[in-house]
Amino acid sequence: MKKTKKKIGNKKTLSLVDLINQTQHIIEEKNEKEGPGKTENAAIVLYKDVSTTEQQIKIRKSILETYCKKRHYNIVFESIRENSGAFTESVELMKLVDKVKNGEVDVIVITNPFDITPVGFPLIKKLFASVGERGARIEIVPSLYDALK
Repeated sequence: MKKTKKKIGNKKTLSLVDLINQTQHIIEEKNEKEGPGKTENAAIVLYKDVSTTEQQIKIRKSILETYCKKRHYNIVFESIRENSGAFTESVELMKLVDKVKNGEVDVIVITNPFDITPVGFPLIKKLFASVGERGARIEIVPSLYDALK
């Protein structure tokens, strides 16, 4: 990841990489002080279309990992869906459905509803909530700011 630092007036701003690293350090310190809460198993799902760069994927993945770490989620499944037709026909989606059905995933964390499906997100959300004995909820984390809340 390219580290770029800018100056605004006399103030030095951090690169996104430095900001993420500092944030993860703060979360680790907080977790050490407070101790872990209830651990839930999480799946993170990202969508990569033709115009998405590898750096954008890394940043979005880091945001989701930060969010999960802050909430003591254990990431047990990760999927990066590429622009290759309907996700509903995807092997990755079927793996995720199976993991929810078997009680291995409690929460699915995404940055955008399109990460799971280009259409019908409310239906998919209800579907995952009703799969298996417990189902899984979907949480949307659009930015690093939201991950830190």
